[in-house]
Formats: sequence, structure tokens, C-alpha cells
Amino acid sequence: EEKAAAERHERERRSLETVEKRWAQWKEKAGLPPALSPAGALDFLREVRSARESLRLRDEKRREIEAAQEERRSWEKGARELLREAGRKTEGLDGDELLAAFLEVRKESEEDSEIRRSLEKLREEISRLRGVLESAVRREAEGRRELDSLFAEAGCDSESAFRERLEVFRRRRELRRRIEDRERQIEVRLGADLQGGKLKAELAAGKVEAWREEVSETETLLGELEKKRDDLLLELHEARKAREELEKSADTVTIETEKQGLCEALRLVLRKWRILSLAEGLVEETLERYVRTRQPAVLADASGFFSAVTGGRYERIVQRRGKELEVIDGGGGVKKPEELSRGTAEQLYLCLRLGLAREFARRKCALPLVLDDVLVNFDPARARALAELLSEFSLNGQVFLFTCHPATAELVLEAAAKAAVWELDSWEGVLEKATREKRPEISSP
Repeated sequence: EEKAAAERHERERRSLETVEKRWAQWKEKAGLPPALSPAGALDFLREVRSARESLRLRDEKRREIEAAQEERRSWEKGARELLREAGRKTEGLDGDELLAAFLEVRKESEEDSEIRRSLEKLREEISRLRGVLESAVRREAEGRRELDSLFAEAGCDSESAFRERLEVFRRRRELRRRIEDRERQIEVRLGADLQGGKLKAELAAGKVEAWREEVSETETLLGELEKKRDDLLLELHEARKAREELEKSADTVTIETEKQGLCEALRLVLRKWRILSLAEGLVEETLERYVRTRQPAVLADASGFFSAVTGGRYERIVQRRGKELEVIDGGGGVKKPEELSRGTAEQLYLCLRLGLAREFARRKCALPLVLDDVLVNFDPARARALAELLSEFSLNGQVFLFTCHPATAELVLEAAAKAAVWELDSWEGVLEKATREKRPEISSP
């Protein structure tokens, strides 16, 4: 044992010398002081990285300041053009004075806009009243023609005689309608058999008093309709009076001039709105392209994992402005994690963890991945797809999957035939089995 220990010590010493030589060569190649320790080298590199980040932030702030100054100059140019169009002097105006002049013009413009809106409402009301008046005139003429036609058809020479005949006709028609209706109801309720015939015979005498009450109700309804007609005639008279007053007004020329000014202002505002809408669309398109083409490597790996697990139903995982995650399906639809089912949401977060582990292994080193019954809430197809994904993932690092379901263990063994199954009855048994199989990596719980 002492000889074996001495040999190991010699190997370790030579290995240490090799590492120290490589460390010295690396420092010399990197231009670092020879006496610098590994920790000191890390601190030195961190300071360099911090200095570079400070320089980058300084350059970004400078660009932001230049952009703000350019935006201010552009705004002042536009404000001066607007003031000149409004007939204001712009010589000698700068800074707060230019802003004050611009705000004054905008206030006047808002006041003019309010006046124009009032004018437009007045015109709309005039147009509406004219339409009401014309419609009332037409209804009046049609009513008179219909009234004359009714008088001629009824053979009456006065309204009173016509109303008497009309009342008789209405009562007769209403009685016929009620009789037919009651007969249908009796037919439905009593049926067409012998018993129904007997009941119909008993009802043949009728109930005159009830019919008289219905006639009284009809007369009341007729009175209400006549009152409604009188109210409509009164509205017609008031509409004619309002039309005459509007026709006598002398503000037509002034209103037309204000209308033309409003139309011109509307044209300018519409042009500005189109420009701003186009700029907004360009900004949104640029942001979408940035999110689509420059998403982090973690999301790129997670998207591939998620697409494989869901059978291609969801193609990508993206992160919008801020920190909100979204998934995009095969048809281009977008969903948030809270809109997914429980199983799909768990698959999403598991794929994100796998993407994070893959990126960490790519940048640092591959650490063991420990999972505890992650396939419980998955359907069989997705559970199998995830088992195959873990089998592939284990080629570059250890994967420990704890489960209390024998079916899960069988599924993993089908996807990864070389996987080892450990029955965790007791930790001492696991250590003893690992020792027999010469697996020194299992040394403690």
C-alpha cells in the first residue's frame, strides 16, 4: 500500500507540474503577470470585462443623447414650420419660447376644433330636422289621399259617418277573429270525438257579456291610437316652425368658411396620423424580427425539445418585451403558459430546464440532471417522446430519474436500453451494489 501510494503521489506531482507549466504558458500568451494566481487572473478578467461593459454603456448613452438631440432639432423644425403656417413669427424663438408659442397655437387650434365640431353637430341637426319635416309632409299627403279613398270606398261623405261604419266593421272583424280563435282553441282542447261534440254544444249559447267587455277594451285602444295621431300632428307643426326659423338664418356664409378651414386642418392631421402609423408599424416589425432571429440559445434549445415532445404541435418558445413567455403552434397561433393544460405547461417548463442545462454544459461543464417523477401528468405519447429526449440528453451528462411507478421505469428502459435501474429499498443496499459493480462515483447519499 505504501508503494502504491508513493506511485500515486509521483503521478500527481508530475500532473501538477504539467498543469503549472500549462498555466504559466497560458498567462504568458494572454499577457498576464507571471506571478498572478488563478483567483487573481479571474479578478483581472472580471475588471477587464467590467471596463468593457462600462465603455459599451458610455457609448450607448452617447448615442441616446445624440438621438435625443436629433429628435429635438427635428421637433423644433416641425414646430417652426407649423408656426409659419399659422402666420406666427419664428425668428429668435428657441427652447422654452418656441415651446410656449407652439402650445399657444395648439390651444387656438383646439378651440377652433371645438367650434367646428359644434357647427357640424348643428348642421347634422338641421339635416335631421329637414328629413323629419319632409317625411311628415309626405305622410300627411299620403294620409289625406288614403282618407279620401276610404271615404269614397265606404260611400261616406263625412268623417263622422265613416267612423260609424268603421266602428261597425272593426267590431264585426274583431268578433269574427275571436270566434275563429275560440273555435280553434276549443277544437284543440276538446278534440273531435263524441265527448268533444257534447262540450261544443254546451258552449253554443255563448257568453255575450264577455264579448261586450272585449268590445269596450277595443274602444279604449282606438282612443289611444287617436291620441297618438294628434301627438304626431303636433310634432309636424313644430318641425315646420323649426324649419322656417333655420331658413331665415344669416350665418350660412360664416359656417361654410369655418367648414373649409376645418377640412384643411383635418387633412393635415390625417397626413401626420398616417406618418405616425407607418412608423409604428415599422418599429413593431423590427421588434418582431429581433425576437424571432436573436432569441437566447436557451430558448432555441428549449424550442427544439418542446417541439419534439409535443409531436410538432408547438414549434417555438419566444420571450416578448419584458419577461413574458409565449409558445407558437404550427398554425402560427400564440398562447401563454397559463393558457396551456397542466401536462403541456409542465412539459414547457421541463424543456426550459433542459435548455438551461444544455446551455450551462456548453458554457461551463455538464452537471448531473436530477428529475423526480416528471412523467406523471403526461399522456403516453408525450411521455415516450420525453423519455427518448432524456435518453439522448444522457449521452452528454448523467441523468437521474426518480419514480415510484414501475410503468415509468419500463418506459425509460424501452427508450434507453443501457439505463441502470436502482431499487432504493435502503441506501446501504445501493452502496453495496455500486461497490460490486465498481461504480466509485456513488460514494454518499
